[in-house]
Amino acid sequence: MNRRRRHYVALMAIVAFAAAFRFWGLAWGLHDASISRRPHPDEWVVYWLFKWFGQSGTLDPCPQSASRCFFDWGSMYIYGAYAVHAVVDPVLSLLPSDVFGARADPEFVHSVVAGRITSAVASTLAVPVIYASGRTAFGSESGLAAAAVLAASALPIQLAHFATPDSTVLLLVSLVLLALLRAAKMQSGKWLVLGGLLAGLAVGTEYHMALLLCPLLATWASMTDRRRRWLVVASGCVVAGYLVSNPYVIVDSPSFAAAMRHTVLIHTVDSTAQYQGRFNAYGPDWLYVVRYPLGYGVGICFTIWSLLGLAWAVASRDRSQLILLAWIVPYGLVVSLSAAKFMRYSLPLMPALAILAGGVAWSLVTTRHRPLRSLAAAAALVAILYTVVYDSAYASLFSRPESRLVVTDWVQHNVATRSLLAYEQLPNGLINLPYFTSSLGYPPCFTQFRANWIAGSVRYVLTDGYDVEEHPRFSASSVQRFRASLANPQRFRVAERVHYEPAFLGLTFSIDASPHDWRYPDRDITVFRRLGPTPPRVAHCYRSVSAAVAALYPHAANG
Repeated sequence: MNRRRRHYVALMAIVAFAAAFRFWGLAWGLHDASISRRPHPDEWVVYWLFKWFGQSGTLDPCPQSASRCFFDWGSMYIYGAYAVHAVVDPVLSLLPSDVFGARADPEFVHSVVAGRITSAVASTLAVPVIYASGRTAFGSESGLAAAAVLAASALPIQLAHFATPDSTVLLLVSLVLLALLRAAKMQSGKWLVLGGLLAGLAVGTEYHMALLLCPLLATWASMTDRRRRWLVVASGCVVAGYLVSNPYVIVDSPSFAAAMRHTVLIHTVDSTAQYQGRFNAYGPDWLYVVRYPLGYGVGICFTIWSLLGLAWAVASRDRSQLILLAWIVPYGLVVSLSAAKFMRYSLPLMPALAILAGGVAWSLVTTRHRPLRSLAAAAALVAILYTVVYDSAYASLFSRPESRLVVTDWVQHNVATRSLLAYEQLPNGLINLPYFTSSLGYPPCFTQFRANWIAGSVRYVLTDGYDVEEHPRFSASSVQRFRASLANPQRFRVAERVHYEPAFLGLTFSIDASPHDWRYPDRDITVFRRLGPTPPRVAHCYRSVSAAVAALYPHAANG
């Protein structure tokens, strides 16, 4: 087998590995799922947009600016997922009606499955693209190492399981970097222009990808023949790519402008009210990316290799490395300084970091210094083995029963129907446990984080770990006091708890201290049983969740 064929076989094995982990458990959380009982808080978007497209007969994400309008994401991913939906929906319709559970909403499930397939395919395709980028920058072996790093990184694996734009952004950023690296290597204006077009499509998926203009400009500046025409045409292609993938931003520009104002405000001047300092516990901004998106998102071993690659690029500063740094530095600063610390925002850094990690790994493994070469080879092998175990542990969460469904099943078997069940607060998208039980005939009661509202015939209190983080209408002190009252063993005892931890081959990896979007497949649900005499006070209970909303927040219910 010649060298080229060996590389091809190795690449196919890496891509197969990537696909296996990205498609494993892709139906996670969809048993008995509906828009109210959705497993991921953002997967309502594909459901409603697909519904609007079908009803309006257009691809307008804003058919009614007052009530049906969504410009928070670019349309590139949405349109791609809608095309997949057109293929997947007829196939899924052939399955038995209860294949996703008797209470599942088929329309919602089919929309989410299409969105997740789109994400898994995009994330898998990014792997051979990174191979091509690594090969262009540092050689074929470095390309294979870079592809292996991206294939085995847990953050891309996680986000491939969600019907969100993140994996599409990953693929497009990978394609942009490939085009720019080839433009610099071949001194080609055509590749620079293609990079601009792909950057426009990336911006048309997530607006903050406009920062791809930084490596685009760096590529042009690194070229021996810096023709201004190339830069002008490439910049024009950025705009063209964006508008082609988002034509309705022109058709309904006022609604688009309003959506952009809202997005900017909640991430800047309104961030304190929006996030209530929930990210302060993550430590200094300058360490955030290393500790969380890398520490949890790729594991400690690949984090070390990524940092080595970054240091190598800063020290060497050849043309390819400078282009990659022109993306990593500005985007890394934006992610680090952003008021919203979600791990998924760091995913676009992964392609460049993987390329550098692959490059430095191969340079050390092939160095003339024999002891260093042996040490690097051993370290690379340990990193691969550790990361495969880590990936397997985290990916296994997607094959476990959804925590909210497990608790709901426990309630059905241990609590009499029509019994009152108390919750800490009303559902808000991320927190939707009340919908799981109330639809089965258990009237919901809402304590509003007041222990004295656990009264009357209420015997059980159900809590979600996310209640501690997501409570926009309540102060952190009131939440802490309420949780302290539940911890009183004379008043309450834990009747049931569902809390998963990533584990594989006897190794357990705690993720309890990670940002909340890393813990979506690991809901920490606890059922408390009240002890002692029944307080005479009447509990705040309602026939349904919607009735509770109308009673507790009439303005929210009306508008």
